[in-house]
Amino acid sequence: MAHSNFFHSAIIKVVSAVSAAALGLMICSSAFGQAVAEAEAQEASKPEINQEALKQVTFDIKHMSSDEMGGRQPGTPGIKLCEDYIIAEYKKAGLKPLADGTYLQ
Repeated sequence: MAHSNFFHSAIIKVVSAVSAAALGLMICSSAFGQAVAEAEAQEASKPEINQEALKQVTFDIKHMSSDEMGGRQPGTPGIKLCEDYIIAEYKKAGLKPLADGTYLQ
């Protein structure tokens, strides 16, 4: 009878340990699954980047900051080149001039 109680007690301990481990795994996998779902939801909610617009903006910045423009300090030829470039881009985009007929403030 003593052996029976010992084995019964040992089995209960093993089952309890396995149950605790299984419960721990379920909790971890549930938390991991929730974290993955949240990460996927965040990724899906990110706005899509318009690659053509990104290329154009990158080109515009590189062009206006290039040595060809000769600097953009007020009163320099470079600032006039940038103004002309920006105005040409506004016209290509179909933007209308201000009330005074210019694109400058």
